[in-house]
Amino acid sequence: MKTRKLTLTAIFIAINVVLSSIIVIPLGPVKAAPIQHLINVLCAVLVGPWFGLAQAFISSIIRMIFGTGSFFAFPGSMVGVLLASGFYFYRKHIFMA
Repeated sequence: MKTRKLTLTAIFIAINVVLSSIIVIPLGPVKAAPIQHLINVLCAVLVGPWFGLAQAFISSIIRMIFGTGSFFAFPGSMVGVLLASGFYFYRKHIFMA
């Protein structure tokens, strides 16, 4: 079971880094990536909050290294994953996430 979660997390990281470098909305110092938010919610729902948190952190680091992200990706993505997983586990409905 853990191998499946690790594999899904790695796939989500790869998809997140590739698509978040293509679709970026610059808002001053912030580079908003709507795909990153979508992947974060999917990861929080499918593999849980801790793997989702790791996925958000690693994706943010890789995006910073490639220059497609900003420092604001760290708090936004990690808090977003924790909130999405909390709301999902509270109601057990994808709409709440």
